[in-house]
Amino acid sequence: ARRVAGAQVHPLNQLARERMLRHLVCRSPQLVGAKNLQAAQPPIARTNLKDVVPCCAVGEAETGEKIVVVFSVGVDPDVVSYGADARGQLNSSAELIFVMPTRDIVPAVERVAQMLRRPARFIGLDAIA
Repeated sequence: ARRVAGAQVHPLNQLARERMLRHLVCRSPQLVGAKNLQAAQPPIARTNLKDVVPCCAVGEAETGEKIVVVFSVGVDPDVVSYGADARGQLNSSAELIFVMPTRDIVPAVERVAQMLRRPARFIGLDAIA
């Protein structure tokens, strides 16, 4: 069995949706303005499949700048601190980008991301919405 974007909702295809989003973007990095992306170790290890936990990738933007990309699904007020930790662990000088379904990007979380020493940006991607 294969998992595909746009499939009918089923409890099993709702597990680890942020990882499905990362998989799709790593296969097509131009979706987020990147030349290449590879999955990377998170700052916090995942303890199970049922809970939503952001995941990371590292790569190079089309401009040549190094990037750390954090993928999340659902409104998560802690995603910015998770992303800051990920950037600190993976490449502290890289640009930090959050990728999530457009509906999950909320102004309050965007404001928190702008308060980082080096502000982060969000990209709405509805590939798995």
